[in-house]
Amino acid sequence: MQFSTLLIAFVFAAGVIADTHYNAICVDDAEGGFIYNAAATESSCNDYMLRNQGQTGLDYWETCADCKMTTNNDIPFCNSASGSIGGDEITGYCQANGAQGAQT
Repeated sequence: MQFSTLLIAFVFAAGVIADTHYNAICVDDAEGGFIYNAAATESSCNDYMLRNQGQTGLDYWETCADCKMTTNNDIPFCNSASGSIGGDEITGYCQANGAQGAQT
């Protein structure tokens, strides 16, 4: 019984960890795809970097101290070298900053 409980806990933990990302952009819906929202991306990346700064004991995706705007192929995006961008968290910031969602 203890083994099955431990196995279930591990499966749930692995699922939670799997929703972190290295890159993110904010987007608005468009017919058949999405449109990049530069202003929301920059604001959201900065907001996420400042989130819970200095607090300890938080889950991995609740802080993103290394979040910063980076440009590749002339497209600016939010980057975390440690891969600590949480999908739900960045989507919430994108929506709060005027975008309809996020792509990670």
